[in-house]
Amino acid sequence: MKKLVVAIIAALAIATLLAAGCGGSKSSSSPTAGSAQAILKANQAKMQGVKSFKINGTYTVTTPAAEVKTESASVTGEVQMESANDVRAHVTATPAGGGKPSEIYVVDGYQYSYNPNKGWSKSAVGSSSDLQASGIVTPSSISDLTKFAENMKLGPVQNGKYVLTFDIGSKFFDEIFKRAAQGSQSSTPTGTSAQSTQQLAQAMKELLSGLTMSMTYKIDKTSGLADSASIKVSLKGSALGDATADINLTFSDYNTPVTITLPPEAQNAPLQDNGGVPSLPSLPGLGI
Repeated sequence: MKKLVVAIIAALAIATLLAAGCGGSKSSSSPTAGSAQAILKANQAKMQGVKSFKINGTYTVTTPAAEVKTESASVTGEVQMESANDVRAHVTATPAGGGKPSEIYVVDGYQYSYNPNKGWSKSAVGSSSDLQASGIVTPSSISDLTKFAENMKLGPVQNGKYVLTFDIGSKFFDEIFKRAAQGSQSSTPTGTSAQSTQQLAQAMKELLSGLTMSMTYKIDKTSGLADSASIKVSLKGSALGDATADINLTFSDYNTPVTITLPPEAQNAPLQDNGGVPSLPSLPGLGI
């Protein structure tokens, strides 16, 4: 049960930062909402010109009812934008207190994932949406996240950074549950109806009805580029038990050339057939 809870919370939390979806942000009565939207619009334009950057951060997942109540890791990574649909990336997560790191590479249209308990696996990521579902940060995915924002506010400038806070709206969860249902149904016999996929997505939504998510997004006032993102996820009163997740990421070294090379041991990783539908991303370092 713990691994299921951790997988859901971690995947949803990281997808919040990574997934670009449809839908628009709701208007807010806050006097700072208009200023926040203007800052975001300028940020989005700036981020589209980014060719490479680095990632550093941490995450902690807590499940009070589980035997192991807390799992934490540090995250490092680098991303190289070859084109809109061609991204090379490498992300590593190292468990707190020691242990073997987990890794994700995206190279030449494939994602290569290393789990210390299971070894290497491989899956196709042939489009921008696939890349975002794979768990790799891209400039467009950072910008497009705000399409799901509700109750957006602009706080006081901190150390030369704009500070935006907002909740993640229900349209995001609907999109993620739909994607997860499609990924699950892709392994079933041909002929599975759209209605059954919709029913599965609805069942997931009801199971996780106590799920909430909020984010603090900082933008450098001088450069207009993303500085950091802090995500808080909470699941209360569900059949899966309570859980929380905290993810904190910083972005740096914009447009500094990086070299990403797939290790030889990953070359012959078994190809996972996802039926062409990206599933929920895994989060490196959790052993799941």
